[in-house]
Amino acid sequence: MSKIKDLHRKWSRDPEYRVAYEKLAPEFELIETLIKVHLEAGLTQEQLARRMNTTQSAIARLEGGQTSPSNKTLERFAQATGTHLRITFEASKKKTARTILPRQSSRTFPLQDGVSPKPAGLVKPNPPPPPPPKEQNS
Repeated sequence: MSKIKDLHRKWSRDPEYRVAYEKLAPEFELIETLIKVHLEAGLTQEQLARRMNTTQSAIARLEGGQTSPSNKTLERFAQATGTHLRITFEASKKKTARTILPRQSSRTFPLQDGVSPKPAGLVKPNPPPPPPPKEQNS
């Protein structure tokens, strides 16, 4: 096992380290992905830099986590490596994910006591009762 992995395992016992590491996890994942894609494309940093119209040192900084890439840089990276950039948003592990239903939803809901409820946004209120008949005085 590498010295870095040994140190990481040792430091992971410290709660403060774990919290800091978890906060940086998305950045680590991006760096790891950039390096993986670059190597799978069979390119050196110099070749990748030429395709992206930048320098090898800029690629090294990008893959070393020393800079935060812009969307434009990530698009150029994808084009240079013959890949497609896809950015996703995921619910936080600490928060409950919520789905916001549009008013025109056709989503079905589980039966409760044999009755299928409708989402609140789709429930139509009952119409008001008709007014009482007027008395006629003749």
